[in-house]
Amino acid sequence: MKEVTVFLMTFALVFLLVSCETADENLDQEPVIHRIVKRDCYSEAQNRRRDEDNRRRNYQQQQRDRDRNENRRRQDWERNFRDWQSRCRF
Repeated sequence: MKEVTVFLMTFALVFLLVSCETADENLDQEPVIHRIVKRDCYSEAQNRRRDEDNRRRNYQQQQRDRDRNENRRRQDWERNFRDWQSRCRF
């Protein structure tokens, strides 16, 4: 019984030493779960950036369209006014 206990204690000590060494070696490496989370966060950040760029681009395009339409309306109104003015003159 004593030999079994000594054997188990020796095995536990060796196991503990090996696992601590392995843990020390792995401190330099990033755990897999951290890489996965970091990749997901990076992916979400890219998506947010892309969505924001698309919103900005769409807003700018809509603003250009509004300006173009307003300029067209103004030009049409001025042309119509000149036409009306020329017809009303004697």
